Amino acid sequence: MKITVKQLRRVIRRSILKEGMLKIIANSYSPETEVYNRIANYAINNDIQGALADTEWVNTPELDMDLDGMHAWVSKVGAGGDWMDDDVVVPENWDANLVEDFMYDLEDAWRN
Repeated sequence: MKITVKQLRRVIRRSILKEGMLKIIANSYSPETEVYNRIANYAINNDIQGALADTEWVNTPELDMDLDGMHAWVSKVGAGGDWMDDDVVVPENWDANLVEDFMYDLEDAWRN
């Protein structure tokens, strides 16, 4: 089996990105939370350019719908209950209002 350089780069990029991601928004029964979690990680770093560069998960034709669905989850971070898996974390710099602002800025940048 041959692996091209492009495929190898993609695999390495995925593994590095996955290692650096905190598990902020996650629910085993809701697969869309993986996208929400990635956006949340970009949000706590205020990294719109990084989010737009993530064409596999974030910068997709469905980003506007993903952001719409994410709003309800942002307010539940740190609240406990049935919304999140047991092993999620709340970063020290978590601010739901700033994350919401990031989401609006991301959508504006995505539309442009």
